[in-house]
Amino acid sequence: MGRILLGFGLAMAGGALVAVGSASSRVVHRVFSPAVNVMNAMPLASFVLLVLFMFRRENLSLVVSFVMVLPVVYHNIYKGIHTTDAALLEMAAVFRVPFWKRALHIYWPAVAPFVFSAASVGIGFAWKSGISAELIGAARGTIGGYLHRAQVSIQTVDMYAWTIAIVAVSYAIDRGFSWGAKKWGAKYD
Repeated sequence: MGRILLGFGLAMAGGALVAVGSASSRVVHRVFSPAVNVMNAMPLASFVLLVLFMFRRENLSLVVSFVMVLPVVYHNIYKGIHTTDAALLEMAAVFRVPFWKRALHIYWPAVAPFVFSAASVGIGFAWKSGISAELIGAARGTIGGYLHRAQVSIQTVDMYAWTIAIVAVSYAIDRGFSWGAKKWGAKYD
């Protein structure tokens, strides 16, 4: 779970940085947009097999959750930046409002719903893709690895137990995120 959450956190940070860079520079957008689109289009199973050649099985869920969530974050935040009210930005430029105030009072209110949307979709996607990667890669000492072992040895009780555990943890993460988003003032159901 820690590796999946770390991959999710890195994807949130990386996707936000790339989105901000792409929104502020056409060159950055031209460089990163095709790479992000390739990440978005790549099938999970193919990507897991490629990652197995480059990383240890234990780090599989971290890398896969990062790569699967980053495009979701990038596209949401990029779109959020472009929906910022142009009239407010023009007024801020006329009155020479410092960048940090523009970021806090103009950009953040416009982008925040997109950030929370990306995070709510991304956390579930990170969890599912991370567990699937562990399952395909048969990573030892992981939930997906235990699920794989139960499937190979035809232990249906263990398969059901791990599936219930996966769903329960997913639900707990979603509820925790919902609570955190409400605490920060975001509308999230």
